[in-house]
Amino acid sequence: MQGLGYASRRVDVCPRALGPKQLGLLQELLPGATRFAVLANPNNATTAFIINDLRDAALAVGGQIDVLNAVTNLDIDRAFATLAQKPTDALLLTPCFPTVTCSL
Repeated sequence: MQGLGYASRRVDVCPRALGPKQLGLLQELLPGATRFAVLANPNNATTAFIINDLRDAALAVGGQIDVLNAVTNLDIDRAFATLAQKPTDALLLTPCFPTVTCSL
């Protein structure tokens, strides 16, 4: 598409409200769950806001959030190795973890 006058641009899709909603759904599916891990991309500008919203939502119901930052495949491998060492009820991905590349 580049040759047709289109430019490839990276678009991050990160609706902040999705994080707490995901947590709420997980709590409905796993009523006894209190400890959640979040796989997050620290390079995304909205990640800090999403993590804060998730922490607030978890604290409101007596839960806990452990943040696992990952950018590369190696980071993801390390995050899952960490998960194997810590008891966790569920894993969330921040809504902006994957990046969407589209042609404009």
